[in-house]
Amino acid sequence: RRLEASGRHSEAIGAWREVVEIHRALARQQPEDFLPNLAVASRKLGDGLSAIGRFGEAEKAHEEAVAIGEQTYGTREHGEVAAALRGLADALAGQARYAEAEQAYREAIAIHERLHQTRERDEVAAALEGLSDALEGQGRHAEAERAYEDSLAIGRRRDGGSLDDDSIVNELSWV
Repeated sequence: RRLEASGRHSEAIGAWREVVEIHRALARQQPEDFLPNLAVASRKLGDGLSAIGRFGEAEKAHEEAVAIGEQTYGTREHGEVAAALRGLADALAGQARYAEAEQAYREAIAIHERLHQTRERDEVAAALEGLSDALEGQGRHAEAERAYEDSLAIGRRRDGGSLDDDSIVNELSWV
């Protein structure tokens, strides 16, 4: 995290690749102990790759994280799987594959809503913002605006109303 925070993304990616390989080797010996860590490491590697625009590689890392999560938890209905799906959606959107990204964002949102019995989650707000971008990329402007407004509304409620109207208007001006 410190490498990423200081803008040293290439070094961070190298470190995450090493972590993935270590957990992959450990998971072969003790899957019940190390598959969850491998799923997280693969997701974080994908996030790092997306951050520097290497979306094809990020897609593969996130697909692996989703598959490992499903294998580990026996279901897609898990927060880690939903997080990996959102990362996958980000990678797909980065490749202008907006319809596929939309599907992954919607699935991530639905999983979080079912798990937590609410939309009032930062994870849902972030996925709605991504969904908005995917819808915008498909020319579905009204739907994009609604998704973005939903994201902002969740953020406003979770921040205790600290987002001011001017910042929301500025954010919505792109739609």
